[in-house]
Parts: sequence; C-alpha cells; structure tokens
Amino acid sequence: MPTVQVIEPELAREIGEKLLRLGPDVAGINLKRKHIFLGRFIRHGGRYPLVLTRIWRRGQGRVENRWMDEHVIVQGGRTVLFDNPFSDHNRHDLGYFTDKHNKYATREAVDVLNRRYRLFAEDAGLTHEASSWQASAKRLIKERIYNRIPFPISTLGYFLFRYVFQFGFLDGREGLIYHFLQGYWYRFLVGAKVLEFDRAIRKLPSADEKRQALARLTGLAL
Repeated sequence: MPTVQVIEPELAREIGEKLLRLGPDVAGINLKRKHIFLGRFIRHGGRYPLVLTRIWRRGQGRVENRWMDEHVIVQGGRTVLFDNPFSDHNRHDLGYFTDKHNKYATREAVDVLNRRYRLFAEDAGLTHEASSWQASAKRLIKERIYNRIPFPISTLGYFLFRYVFQFGFLDGREGLIYHFLQGYWYRFLVGAKVLEFDRAIRKLPSADEKRQALARLTGLAL
C-alpha cells in the first residue's frame, strides 16, 4: 500500500478558520509532519515536529532543483506556521522502505559530490524566510559540519544523538527499527556511496568528465 499523507480534522479546521484571514504578505504555510512508521507515531529522535512548507500562494512557490532533500521555496512574502499536524503514514513494507532509501542515498551522494567538485549548478534558494527555519538550519548544519566529518564517525554520532539524547528509545521497537534504518543505516550508506563514487571520478581532469562518469555510475541523467 502507498504512503498516505492525511490532513487531520483539527488541521482542516485550522486551515478553514485562518486561510481567509492571512494577509497578502503571507506567501506560504508551514505544517508539522507527524510520521507513522510500522503503525506507530514516531514522536522522538528529532522527528516530530518536522516543519515543512506545504501550502503556498499560486505563482509564489516552487520546488528546489536538487537531486535530494529538495524543499518548497516561496517568494514575494513570508511563511507562517500552523499549529496542528498532518500525518505521513508509510504503509509499505520494509523492503520498499530500504529500496527507496538506497535510491535516495545515490541521489544524496550526487549532491555531496556536486558541492565538492562543482559538477553542475546548485539550487541554493533555501532560507528561513523562503521556507521553514528548521529546514534551513538543518541543511546548514549538514553541509557546513556533518558532511565534513568522516562518515563512520558522523553516522554513529548522529544515530546516538537521535536515539539517546533526543529520546528515540522512547518510540519502542518500531522506533528502534526506524531510527536505526533512517538515522544510521541510511546515513552510513550515503557516506559509503560518496566514497565509492569519489574514488571513481576524483582523478578525472575536468568537471565535465567527472559529471559524465558519475552519470554512468548512478544511472542518473546528470
């Protein structure tokens, strides 16, 4: 079964009550995502609330042009946060989950190597004014700090931070599976793919040759 995103009744009422009262200076609305994994609401480990821009005025929003971790960017106004969450309920099995994240890891590795070698233009429009403060802060930390630490250290540190210091262990067995797969295995896989792809392209003399080789390795139309 597919991943289902559900508007909670409280959020539907809030949208109905506030939408018409928003001033013309508001270009987008940020919502809190409530993630359901293996039937359990993942409350801890920094996973709730994830604040994402999900509603915007026509003509004032666009999706970033990135291979991974793309966000909605609004222009010509500010964003506001609504209180009530929407549910993101993953009803697929774990095989689908791991296959999807394997593909995500390839795409994220491409973004990391693009920043390292400047292989193609990067969309850098994410700011706290144009999206959510949380999204822009997390990207800044990932690109300025996390990606510069050797991945065997950064991945373990990230998982322990989520599972211990952000109380991911309170999410039970389902939470252990989720935090380990998404917070450790996936992050480790991204780092391993960056290492693999970098070894294959680093000695090529030009950015264009590196980009073409990376396209062959990943199967992506770079």
